[in-house]
Amino acid sequence: MIKDVIRIRKYPNRRLYDTSRSAFITASELHETVRSGRHVEVVDSATGVDITNIILLNSIIERDPARILAIPSAVFHAMINGDEATVQACCGARECAASTNNH
Repeated sequence: MIKDVIRIRKYPNRRLYDTSRSAFITASELHETVRSGRHVEVVDSATGVDITNIILLNSIIERDPARILAIPSAVFHAMINGDEATVQACCGARECAASTNNH
C-alpha cells in the first residue's frame, strides 16, 4: 500500500473535496498534485466506489491527450472486450489486474 495517499471525494455536482486539506479543489489542482508525485484515491461520495482510474484518465484526456495516443488501440479494444490477458500483458499483470477487477 502507498503511504500518504490523498483521499478525494467526488460529489454529484462534479466538485472534488480533498479530505487531507478539508477543502474543495479543482480538476487542474488534482492533476498537478499527481504530476508532483503524490498519489490520490478518488471515491464517489454517493456510492463509496473507487473511481480513481476514471478521474485520472479523464484528467489525461483533458490535459495531455498525446499520452492517450501513445497507448496502442489494441489495449482499449482488449479492455472493452474483456480480454484480461492482453490488457495485463500491455500494462503490467499485477497493477492492471487489480484495476480491471475493480471496475
